[in-house]
Amino acid sequence: MGGKTGNQKIVEQFLADGMDFMFGNPGTVEQGFLDAVAEYSEMKYILTLQESIAVMMGDGYARFSQRPTLVQLHSSPGIGNAVGALYQAKRGHAPLVVIGSDAGTQYMNMDSQMANDLVAMMAPVTKFATVALSSKSLL
Repeated sequence: MGGKTGNQKIVEQFLADGMDFMFGNPGTVEQGFLDAVAEYSEMKYILTLQESIAVMMGDGYARFSQRPTLVQLHSSPGIGNAVGALYQAKRGHAPLVVIGSDAGTQYMNMDSQMANDLVAMMAPVTKFATVALSSKSLL
C-alpha cells in the first residue's frame, strides 16, 4: 500500500472488509475522501439529500444484506440531522459503520459554526465512537 493516501487506504480497507456500498451526504471537507472513493469502481457511493436518509438507507441495506454497511456523514450539522435515525439503527442492531468528517481541530477553539465534539454527539447512538487525528491536524 506504499505511496497511497490515507483516503485510498481506508477505502481499500472497507472493501477488504466486504463493505462495498456507502450511503452518504457529503460536505466540502469530504472532497478528498470522495475523490479517493471514485478511484475504486467496486465501492458504490449512494448520494442522499439529507443525512437521516443516508442512515435509514444504510440501515435498511444492512438489515437486508446482514452485512456491515457504510454511512458517511458531514460534520456536526450532519450528525445532528442523523441522530434519530442512528438511534433506530442501534436499537435494531443494524451493522452500520458510520464515518464523519470535520473541518479540523484547528477550528475547535474558535467556536466555528461546525465545530463540536463529534464523539460526544455519536456516543449515545453508537456502539463505539472515536476520532482519528492525523499528525497533520495536530500541528
